[in-house]
Amino acid sequence: GNQSEVVSETSLTFEEALQESVKKVIENSNGQIKFVMENAEEHASSIMTGDADLIAMMRSALDSLHQGLVEREVEVQLLLLAALSGEHLLLIGPPGTAKSALGRQLARLCGGAPCFERLLTKFTTPEELFGPLSLEQLEKDCYVRKTEGYLPQADVAFLDEIFKANSAILNTLLTLLNERMFDNGNQRERVPLKCLVAASNELPATAELEALYDRFLLRRQVEPVSDDAILSLLGTPKYAMPTGDGKGRSKVTHNDKVENSCIIMLSEQEIINLKSEASEVSLSLEALVLLRDLRVFLRVQEDMYISDRRLLRARDILQVAAASHGRKQVMATDAFLLQHIMWSDPEEAEVVAEWLEEHVLPDPETAQLDFLIAGIHARLVKFLRSPKGASGVETAVEELSKLEEVIKGKIASMQTHKSALEKADAHLWLSREQATCAKESLSPRASEHLHELQSRLLKCVAVREAVKAQEMLEDVTRLESSGAPMVFTTSQLVEAVWDQCSNGDEQQNGAGARKTGNSVGGNSSDGSLSDDQLALTRNVARKQLSAEEFLLWRKAKKNTGSVKKPQQTSRARRARASWDDDVVIY
Repeated sequence: GNQSEVVSETSLTFEEALQESVKKVIENSNGQIKFVMENAEEHASSIMTGDADLIAMMRSALDSLHQGLVEREVEVQLLLLAALSGEHLLLIGPPGTAKSALGRQLARLCGGAPCFERLLTKFTTPEELFGPLSLEQLEKDCYVRKTEGYLPQADVAFLDEIFKANSAILNTLLTLLNERMFDNGNQRERVPLKCLVAASNELPATAELEALYDRFLLRRQVEPVSDDAILSLLGTPKYAMPTGDGKGRSKVTHNDKVENSCIIMLSEQEIINLKSEASEVSLSLEALVLLRDLRVFLRVQEDMYISDRRLLRARDILQVAAASHGRKQVMATDAFLLQHIMWSDPEEAEVVAEWLEEHVLPDPETAQLDFLIAGIHARLVKFLRSPKGASGVETAVEELSKLEEVIKGKIASMQTHKSALEKADAHLWLSREQATCAKESLSPRASEHLHELQSRLLKCVAVREAVKAQEMLEDVTRLESSGAPMVFTTSQLVEAVWDQCSNGDEQQNGAGARKTGNSVGGNSSDGSLSDDQLALTRNVARKQLSAEEFLLWRKAKKNTGSVKKPQQTSRARRARASWDDDVVIY
């Protein structure tokens, strides 16, 4: 702007002139920041704009799969996601919790695709899964199986009580599940298997089952229907489920209560197209760091091993989750799927979920930004006060400009995550509980991070603008009310602008502290928890409290040391310890 926009009339005192200049610089800087925020919102909107038709098709498929089931929203979501991503799903839980019914839903999802089903026992023979030996080929001294109608020829499959399989079956299953290859005689054949759903009443008990266990990327502990939903279960009509054809293959049947139009089937080409689009989905550095940090946390804090294969496929499934919405970028809400991937014991899934709630949003790194900005500011003032500091001033201003670009990138990223969290209830792969947590707890946190980044950006822009504005007024003389001449220096303006921005930060921090000062104890009406709420157990607290209240409950328990953490030993190690305890020495 011109001189009149930066320095006030000559009738003003020195202090008034300085404050008037500061006001103009701050106003100009806020105008630039407003433009940055608008661009960030437009960028977030463009990324969040998905394929409405694709989402509608996925939603219809989920609704169709959920017919006749109660409190199985997450299981149905994982079933569809497994089919779309070409991964395998393991359902663990007590008998009578609809694990088999969920597994057979694959027959509905994939329509005419060959589907194989088998209940395994320790007496199950390889012939029951992979087909009988060909007598004709045996006469030619060839060890070849007739695989038609068996697992090697199935597109989708359901194996019940999979961990009861004997060693004669295990090795063949490992290759078939991971490499999608089947050794038939002296030939290795590629199998058409897209997805296998397995069910078990128990976790694998021996080390030889660990490799098979790791082949199931998606895992879900299936619990009995809650008391609150038992009436809905009893009042649910008996919808038709896929039944066997007597040869281990599932087929879809209908009764009068189920119409053919309710069966939403995904064609093979639709799945191929989705996988192709998923390969083009980008993962930001933040998403990759999240995967790395979660793996480190589980290894160090929970003594849990996450294989490289599992980590890579977790990345792939996040891409499929984003592509199923028609997006080209992985969002914070997609990362909640990791709680169904990164665990060995079902109790560890809760640990992963809580870690994700704390870390799914990228760290704004305000402490590092404050350190860098303060350092540049100190050097800038030093150079401004030095007669030979012109080159140093120019360098410092360039550093401020570069730091501005870094903060702008963080703002754009945080705004995108905030938009995703605000629309969490429309996410295909989030349960109602997760969506509520994202909207009520994480979205306000994203807003706070945005305000923090905005204030740091204001410091950078305002200081740079102060230098730029005062360059035009270095030789302008102003008179105090007494008429004495004085020179308005750049360093004075920079210092005054810095103090103004710092005072604004202190006021914001003070308001935030007053807002969150009493986070534990007292009455829930003022945003804190009552003694009765603090006395709740974890499971009851998660069900009865809102997402924000549950976070407060966890923090309170953590501060008092009364949160009961899972024993920090691996499942295999606990199994060995249990075996050792049973040994009696005479």
